[in-house]
Amino acid sequence: MKIYELRTDNHHSGDPDFDAWFIPFDGHESFGSNMMGINKFDCPDILYMIAQFELIPEYDYPNVETTAPIMSSKMLETIKECGDFKHYTHKVIMLDDSYLENQFNSNGLLKSDIKFYDNYCALQILCYTDAFDHEKSDYDESIIFAGEVGAIRKTVLKEPDGGYPPIFRIKESINKILITEDTKNRLENADIKGCIFNELE
Repeated sequence: MKIYELRTDNHHSGDPDFDAWFIPFDGHESFGSNMMGINKFDCPDILYMIAQFELIPEYDYPNVETTAPIMSSKMLETIKECGDFKHYTHKVIMLDDSYLENQFNSNGLLKSDIKFYDNYCALQILCYTDAFDHEKSDYDESIIFAGEVGAIRKTVLKEPDGGYPPIFRIKESINKILITEDTKNRLENADIKGCIFNELE
């Protein structure tokens, strides 16, 4: 079975370089790294992002200023149609970047005259899939953790017992988001925009 690394298309944005970026919140600096982990963590119920409305909501998988995967509800539902996987989502609301005043009133509520889209989320995958092929992959051993995988030059996977989930991470390379060929095909057939698929062995 073919496996692909899922990445965002970062060539369609104009100025600035991102389609959307966070309004800072408590824990904002560590949000991306926490999202690569498999444990839930404290986070605001709603995350707000300033977005280029020339691109949002056209792009389901926007190029954002965090390593966390931000996707549309349509994209998430398309992935879920491919099978079950353990995950958690944080609600994301996209705010119009042309609104130059403070977006919130004195009570901390979103002002009624600002345009927004509330059909996005941040996806956290809550388990690592045991699929890294130690024999066929090309990597160095970690200089910090004896016996663990360090720098990887070539990632080769082997299908785990029970098969691959539709979207997953591996603990040897937690920064990568991986999907099956079925997931890729469904995303393409659903005309999900903003995805780049890089095939692994």
